[in-house]
Amino acid sequence: MKHPRMIGQYQIVERLASGGAGEIYVGIDTKVDREVAIKFLRPELASDSSYVDRFVAEAKSLGRLNHPNIATLYALPQEDDYVCMVMELVHGHTVEQIINDRRGPLGVKESLALIAQVADGLSYAHQKGVIHRDIKPSNLMVTDSGRVKIMDFGIARVQGSTRLTSAGYAVGTPLYMSPEQHRGLEGDERSDIYSLAIVLYELLAGAPPFKGTAAFELAKAHLEQMPPPLIPRIAGVEPELEAAIMTALSKRPEQRFPSISAFSNATGATALRGEATQIIHSHTRLVQGADEPQKTPQVPFQTLALAVVRSRAGTIMRRFRSLHPVVQAASVTALVTATAGGLWSLNQPVPDDTTRAPLETSDAISLPASSVNNQARVTNQKSGRNVAVKALPDATPAKTEQGRVPPSQPGCDPQFPSTCVEHNPDNPAEAYQRPLAEAKPAFKPDSSAAQERASLLAKTATAESAGSAADIYDRGMRYLHGEGGVSKDPVKARDLFYQAAHAAEPSLKAMVKLGDLYHDGVGGEKNLHLALKYFKLAADNGDEEALYNLGQMCEHKEAGLSSRDAENYYERASTKGSLYAKRRLEELHEGQ
Repeated sequence: MKHPRMIGQYQIVERLASGGAGEIYVGIDTKVDREVAIKFLRPELASDSSYVDRFVAEAKSLGRLNHPNIATLYALPQEDDYVCMVMELVHGHTVEQIINDRRGPLGVKESLALIAQVADGLSYAHQKGVIHRDIKPSNLMVTDSGRVKIMDFGIARVQGSTRLTSAGYAVGTPLYMSPEQHRGLEGDERSDIYSLAIVLYELLAGAPPFKGTAAFELAKAHLEQMPPPLIPRIAGVEPELEAAIMTALSKRPEQRFPSISAFSNATGATALRGEATQIIHSHTRLVQGADEPQKTPQVPFQTLALAVVRSRAGTIMRRFRSLHPVVQAASVTALVTATAGGLWSLNQPVPDDTTRAPLETSDAISLPASSVNNQARVTNQKSGRNVAVKALPDATPAKTEQGRVPPSQPGCDPQFPSTCVEHNPDNPAEAYQRPLAEAKPAFKPDSSAAQERASLLAKTATAESAGSAADIYDRGMRYLHGEGGVSKDPVKARDLFYQAAHAAEPSLKAMVKLGDLYHDGVGGEKNLHLALKYFKLAADNGDEEALYNLGQMCEHKEAGLSSRDAENYYERASTKGSLYAKRRLEELHEGQ
């Protein structure tokens, strides 16, 4: 993209970098002889008049932000087909460059000094009603004086204004986006808190908590996985700091901190606010990089062990708080009941066996379990004494008149295997201990029973049930993520997605989600060919996510696909509006 040498009073000097929304150039404000940064919007964005109008309206509000930890927006000149932002030119290193130069994590004090300044800037922006939505190391600049500047409010949103993106589109950088952003929601201050917690985790650990080679893999990680604990593998991290980070990384926004200031206070960063720039400036190795990793003092074993115990206890409590209130109440009731039962049994008197004759080995006998009738002792006819009985399982279980084996445990219904339990033939003493759902998925994809059920659903569907595929899909999502008052059950989720995908009026979203589950083996078997089948069904009906996923499968040559077809799928997905596909196409073209 070729730009003019002058935009109004601003002279373009040289190209500086390329970002997600456009290219950045070094410029000169000829009226005041000041260096500036000029960011041009990409042609596809600048050509959309409705986008530009809303962008300019929100950017004017962003221009009112005036804080030492935020790069200032000077102007929004528009000339011919060009739309650009003129911003403060900040000299220094991005946090991303610092992490790469260090080739390892930063110290706790330096990390918190960085976070203290970012939190100050974000807190000010939030008070003005501005949400950044793209906090990441490459958008945080550290000047030579040790001051941190938040860059690129290009996709920020002013609360209460019309959204710049269509509903359902994910906005931000997948590695640092909050779960709600991955779902295509707008997000609020708590989304910035989540992203900043990811940055702090990376500063301390040297790598983000979640990994993935593709956008949908990262989305699944943010939505479903728990971040690995920092204690004891990261020296210097206290349980309070780890707890603050993990709270900020909660999947549901309401379980995070209510404000960025509360998060900063909990981490201990706020206490370093006054000396933050001095801490960063005095540690020249922070900016210049370190040739050798810094040595950390040895921690006494007792102290480390106590920290690990507190860390794991905090993890258990956070997971408990994430449960639905009904599940929490049931868990507490079960725990209290079990504890009370244990205490009651301990207080029971022990029978006096001192007068009983000793049991001889020859007295021990074995009887079938069905003949024991729950009696612990029987009478030996030879000696007339009570003897021990070892109950053995029957060789063949009793059958009903229809020849079927009845349920092996009260409440077990053979028509619903997930309610039953499995007998362990290798160890009778552990009979009926392992749920069938753990050993054999209750939902068997593409089995004859599932096909018959789907066929019956399609034949008997009324107008009401045919239109309920979306409702079935929504129920599947709740079971998949454990939301809306239901427990997380990937097997049940896959079953519901299957029903929605095979309804009289099938759900394309359910087809895509079913393909995702087959692809990753969630809720049952991993089957790339079935994943390909459902992605193609949805793609043939124009679903952009399915097209993008097919492009990913082609790139990785999965299910016999050719990598040469990846670009074709990405192009089709981008024409449908997929931002992920557009970005991947640009990356492929840049690599050629």
